[in-house]
This record gives sequence, C-alpha cells and structure tokens, in this order.
Amino acid sequence: MKRLVALLLLLVLCLPRPARAQSSGAAFIDSPLPDTPLAGSVTVLGTATHPQFDRYELSFAYALNPTGAWFPIGQPGRAPVQNGPLGTWDVGVVTDGQYQLRLRVFGTDGTVLETILSRGIVQNTPPLEDTPTPTPLVVAPTPTPA
Repeated sequence: MKRLVALLLLLVLCLPRPARAQSSGAAFIDSPLPDTPLAGSVTVLGTATHPQFDRYELSFAYALNPTGAWFPIGQPGRAPVQNGPLGTWDVGVVTDGQYQLRLRVFGTDGTVLETILSRGIVQNTPPLEDTPTPTPLVVAPTPTPA
C-alpha cells in the first residue's frame, strides 16, 4: 500500500503543470490627451508591452485619412515601456490642424497590438486674442479768426 501511495505521489509530481497565464501585452497612449492643443516638441507617454516583445512604433496621420497614410515618429522602440516615454513628436514641423496618433506593439509571434488616439490638435500658431477695436480719435476743427 505504501508503494502505491509513493507511486501515485511521484506520478502527480511528474505531471505537467498548467502554464501560468501570460499577460497579453498592452498598447496605451496616456499623454497627450485628446483635444489638447499641442505645439513644439511633445513627449508621448504610455505603455508598450508584449509577452513576446519585438518592437513598437509611433506614427501620426491626418484626422481625415482617406489614403490610410501614417507617418513615423522617430525610430521603432526596441525595449518594452511601462508607463513611460515612448517617443518625442516634433509637431513644430506639422501644419496646424486635427491629427491621429497611433501606437503599434509587435510581438515576435506575429501579433500586433494597436491603439489610436483621435482628436489630436496641433496648434503651433497661437490663437488670435480678442482685442477691442480702438475708438477713432475725432478732432474737432479749430475755428479760424476772421
């Protein structure tokens, strides 16, 4: 009987254990926030992780993007980022207007995680201030002596 219990115990210990559930990874942009006017050099903050991480890429596009064209922001990231800087976007060279910002995280297994921040506003030119129109100076004519 002791041999049977020992054999069962040994068998249980040798059985394959279920693998731990791995994180599926994340692609998040925390900053800039939607509808925030951007100018100059902007640090993009967020998270780019994957259990089989290969790289991440930041890119931007016009808000209305009928051609599906995306423009890279810097070089691909070669290390995962958790709640930190993903890259720097120089919006000073971009025309004022509405844009999208995209983060893609690539896994070595071929998976791609993606997030798109819509409603990005580039506003390099400061808005015009509402200044009151100056009141014209009216000078009454001086009578000339006769």
